[in-house]
Parts: sequence; structure tokens; C-alpha cells
Amino acid sequence: LCKDKKIRTEDWPTLLAQLGTIMKTFHSIPMISYGLLSENSISGSDFSLIQSPSTWQKYVDRLIQNRKDLVRKLNSKKTIGNISGADIKNIFSVSYKFYKQNRGVLESVKKPKLIHYDVLLSNIIVARNDYLNRCEIAAIIDNEWVSAGDPDIDLVQLENAAYFSSERETFKKYWFYFTRAYLGKNSYSRDIHEKGNIYHLMRSLFYIIAVFNLSSLENIDVKKIKKNYELVNKIIKGNKIGFSLFE
Repeated sequence: LCKDKKIRTEDWPTLLAQLGTIMKTFHSIPMISYGLLSENSISGSDFSLIQSPSTWQKYVDRLIQNRKDLVRKLNSKKTIGNISGADIKNIFSVSYKFYKQNRGVLESVKKPKLIHYDVLLSNIIVARNDYLNRCEIAAIIDNEWVSAGDPDIDLVQLENAAYFSSERETFKKYWFYFTRAYLGKNSYSRDIHEKGNIYHLMRSLFYIIAVFNLSSLENIDVKKIKKNYELVNKIIKGNKIGFSLFE
């Protein structure tokens, strides 16, 4: 989305309104249980096909446990920039305690809805509509993580993507158009900021763990790893992120 040079300033209201409408449609679809959509079933794990849990909180517990297993196998001496595998093990240990202390907020999620669960800006494809002389969203791709769960996790993933984007202030300036399309006269969840701490933590920490588990570290964005690591540190120390789309 933010790498497309065809996007002009005046395109942003339309793009964010369209994105709000798409996400609203996506999140309006009810599901029967929590987990990753896998062929004709819903799996209770993103690693293997197992029975779906009864609550969203229990599903997130499994996601965290899956990463705990991955972190345990990390090479402590492996480094990216000035961050080592040992650093990742330490920060995950503290993050795990943070999650355990704050996971209660996830009990507020009572009804599973369809979620994309990989809302990266690079997954939002923009095309030029020459007839209307504007940029429009052509597709949202990379659907391998589509799941049943809490729609707020998609919203926070989008906020996370905007936080690390060069267009952070543009998102902030024009976010009203997304909000109006997505919510209408409704409001964001009362606990979206509290859940947001967990979802930001998951997004950034899971990304770092995935990169450290790659067999080859060629073409790795070291600065991106460092920024995500710093965000995780902020959250587990109880500091505010300093950026919010859900005022």
C-alpha cells in the first residue's frame, strides 16, 4: 500500500474508506469456533490440525505456546544486528509473563468472526482507476492465515503496520475515513487498547521469532527487527506505544 508511487495525497480518504468497508464486511461473517481456517475445518493451532478450543483466549494461549516451543529451539548465539538469540529468549520470557498477567481481557471476546490475521500493508494491493482518476484497493492477498476470532486483532495489526510505516502520520490524518466506513455510528471496542497491547506484542514478537528461525538471513531488514524488538520492550515495560488510531 505505502510503496505504491501512484498514490497521491488526495487518494488516501478513498483508500481508507474502501479498506474500512472491506474489513467491516469481513468481520461481519460469523464463525462457529476459534482458530485457523484449514481446508473444510477450523484448527485449534496454526502449526497442526487439532481440535478448535472453546474460547478465543484459549486459542491465543496455544499461539503463544507454539512460539514458546520455537523460542526454546533458537540458537542463542545467532545474531541479527546487535540482537542475539539469547536476547530473544530473554524478551520472550518476560513477554510470556506479561501475557499471562493480562490475558484476562481476551475473555471479552464472545463470538468468533472471520478475520484475515495478516493485515500487512504489502498485502493490500492498490490499482489506478483511470476512469475515476484515483487509486483504489484492488485486493487483499495472502489469505493463508485467515482465521475465526476477534476482529480487533486485524485492526491492531493494521495499526501496527501503520506504526512502522513511513506514512504513519498520513494514516493518523485520514483515519477518520476508515472509522466512518468501518463503524458507522458505532464505537471501537471499549477494551481495544488493552487488547491492543497483547496484539501488538504478538505481532512484533512473532515476526522476530519467525525471522530468527529462518535458515538464511540474507536480505533481512535489520532495522525492522530492531524497531519491532524496541516496541516489544516498550509494551512489557508498561510504556505507551505513543501512537494510536483508535482515539
